[in-house]
Amino acid sequence: MSTLIRKETNWGKNTAERVGRTLVGIVEQLVAMEPSAQFIDLGSIPEDEFDNITKPGYYLYAIQAGSGEIKGILVVSNDGDTRQIRYEYDSIYTRSYLDEGWTEWMDEFVYKLRKHIDNDTVYWDDSNQVIKAKGGVLETISIRISINPANVGQCTISATGDIINVVESDDKSSYYITATKTGTVTITIVPKDGYQVSKLNVDAVSQGAVSEYIFENLDTDHTMYVWMEEQLIQTDTDFLIRSDKPSVYYSGLGECIAAIKEDYPDKLTKDIMISCVKKATEVRGSQRNSTYGIWTSTLTDWNKDSLYTLTINGNGLYTINCKWLGGLLFENVDNVFIKGISMLNYCNFSGAASPEELAAIMVRSNDATGKVKNVALHNCKFNGYYTDSSGKQWHTWYCLRLKNVSNALIDSCNFDRASSVVVYMNGIDSAEINRS
Repeated sequence: MSTLIRKETNWGKNTAERVGRTLVGIVEQLVAMEPSAQFIDLGSIPEDEFDNITKPGYYLYAIQAGSGEIKGILVVSNDGDTRQIRYEYDSIYTRSYLDEGWTEWMDEFVYKLRKHIDNDTVYWDDSNQVIKAKGGVLETISIRISINPANVGQCTISATGDIINVVESDDKSSYYITATKTGTVTITIVPKDGYQVSKLNVDAVSQGAVSEYIFENLDTDHTMYVWMEEQLIQTDTDFLIRSDKPSVYYSGLGECIAAIKEDYPDKLTKDIMISCVKKATEVRGSQRNSTYGIWTSTLTDWNKDSLYTLTINGNGLYTINCKWLGGLLFENVDNVFIKGISMLNYCNFSGAASPEELAAIMVRSNDATGKVKNVALHNCKFNGYYTDSSGKQWHTWYCLRLKNVSNALIDSCNFDRASSVVVYMNGIDSAEINRS
């Protein structure tokens, strides 16, 4: 593609009297220069030598960068004060230094530059970038992508094909893509864990719930608008395994735990780890866990006074969407370690009600004299908020509930959007919360 000279402001040191002064007389001085003499080659130059170059004109230089060199262009003004501007080349020319008080070069700079860069076409585009392109002006097309305000942060946008650049807004609510005219560009919407595309409009026309769109033979500017939603229908399968039977795959935590309890009816006889082996989202109420009702998974009256631990390891791949209600319930169960999972959309009652108290994770004993022992959470993420199709945001009530527990540890968990009550404890013998 073309060679670019981009204007990235990197102010150099300067004296107060230099600031704000205009570039007077430099154009006339440069026009008078012969084309053969317009660029003076300085050869290799140390960085600290630039301040010693005060004679107005155009210069070529090279500076050491590791084992190689970086080529550059230096321009020195003559407006009563010496001012420098430098561009360095690494597949594109990028402004690397600018003294305060510098003004636009415009046509005369373009003229000089054209003589230096192969006599190819050079022109200023709308953002004051200098483009060099063989065969004439490089025509461009813009694609502006906006994210529905209620869905900002639930996806990112990527673009491939004949693109020149992609500019992302600071709040990630919009993307501005510049592409070559007549080219092909593929736009991909990349959902965050637990989310999916609800609808995509292209030029105000709905394309349905698609996450990719291809523009071919671009000849005009385009707009796109994206709506997202939480993934409320489970599509992922075969993502959990257990350490004692690694060849068996499960599509829900509840069915995996039920199988373990069937093999060890009273308590564990060795440590067992349930591991997520690929990126997946489990949704409460799916065909894989519908038997648990208001919970996504339950385990009750098991592993009491055991010497062994049940570990649930999401490996940073496993997301549980509790679909408005409860997540994981452990009742009268000892020695549970949960790590590396993400919990979404719990305990906000936006689409359903519950006859009992809920949480993302509930650990409890029904008997205050027979407490549950040894519960640990590590490196888990919690976001219980939910935005419905009308854009209304539902706030969540409880994240973690621990009742009648002895020895609870919460470490390195993210509770940024966890709930109104992040951790509720009652009847706790000992508890520790670290780095969360």
